[in-house]
Amino acid sequence: MADARTSFDQKIARQSKTLSAAVAEYNRRYGRNPPKGFDEWYEFATKNGATIIDEYDALAKSMEPFWLFSGEEVRRRCIQVGQLPSVDLVRIENGTTRTIDVTKGFADSEVGARAKGFRVMLEKFQAKLPNMDFPINEKAEGRILVPWEENLYSNLTADSSRKSLSLR
Repeated sequence: MADARTSFDQKIARQSKTLSAAVAEYNRRYGRNPPKGFDEWYEFATKNGATIIDEYDALAKSMEPFWLFSGEEVRRRCIQVGQLPSVDLVRIENGTTRTIDVTKGFADSEVGARAKGFRVMLEKFQAKLPNMDFPINEKAEGRILVPWEENLYSNLTADSSRKSLSLR
């Protein structure tokens, strides 16, 4: 327990104390600039007493597979997944958030509670977010997985998902 406490205290002491230091640390760790709005996030975090500023390892690892694709390809795949049963799509478009029925192409009032909750959460920040889609699984268990082969060899399944879909 003493070792864990020492390790934690050292981690806290290493955290960036300025925005420029946080940007430099982000660049060093992840090899890219922080995302748009990082300055606003930093201001929010410091005003609200956040003590951990530089730790994005888990988030960076989770996002890694998405860096393999263009934004257009990610959106196309989101729409494709949105056509599955019990998957709702939450869309941010031009600063407005809505839920849509992909198969019908319109706002849907019959979406599940998870999609509604996610939409409400995003509405607080929608003006600051870029256009994007989020497929929301309405099941209580996970059921949409990226095959391990795609993570290792991303071109293996590229042909299997080339089905043409409208971006509505």
